[in-house]
Amino acid sequence: AKDTRSVEAGELRSPGQSIPSALAVALSTEAFAKLSAAGSTMMKQEDFTKLLAPMQPMLNTGGSCLGAKAYIDSMTITDAHISLIPQDGGLAFAVELDGLDVHAHADYHVACIGGSNTFRIQATSVYVAGTLDVQPNGMMGFTTTLVNPDVNISGLDVSASGLPGAILDLIDMNGLISFAISKGAEMFMGPMMNQALGALGGPQKL
Repeated sequence: AKDTRSVEAGELRSPGQSIPSALAVALSTEAFAKLSAAGSTMMKQEDFTKLLAPMQPMLNTGGSCLGAKAYIDSMTITDAHISLIPQDGGLAFAVELDGLDVHAHADYHVACIGGSNTFRIQATSVYVAGTLDVQPNGMMGFTTTLVNPDVNISGLDVSASGLPGAILDLIDMNGLISFAISKGAEMFMGPMMNQALGALGGPQKL
């Protein structure tokens, strides 16, 4: 759904200048419910592999003789359900992702000898909750930060028979997925909120 309203009045001012008797804009709880529904569909179609690419490696632990770097090669989901509820200090944010399937690989060193191998992580569902802090970013729209995310994973299944036991001990698979999902959700919500609130771009207080 798309609903656009534009109101212009008075003298034009440069960005950053104060405007007396400015308009106050409010978004209702019902409006955020519509955003949640639209965002759920958008997230299900999101290319998380591309979204997370700038953050690789997702894990870097240990040293040159016993260490590992983990990279996510692909991450897909079958469904997504987003909830956005206005509250003091931000938006109460929650998302449930179903059918998580992650293909990854690790470059590692054991006894100072290097190696590399693939592994796979699947989960029935992943639930992420936290506060979505939405802040104005000048003429660039808005920035979003997911504050204190809480991640719960159901039905975690790891296939990593090719990795040495010492490396498996180093890689926290649950932590790896929790980090990837929470950061992926945070990075997804930024462009989504800019699409939803684009008409409010410029110096604003939400």
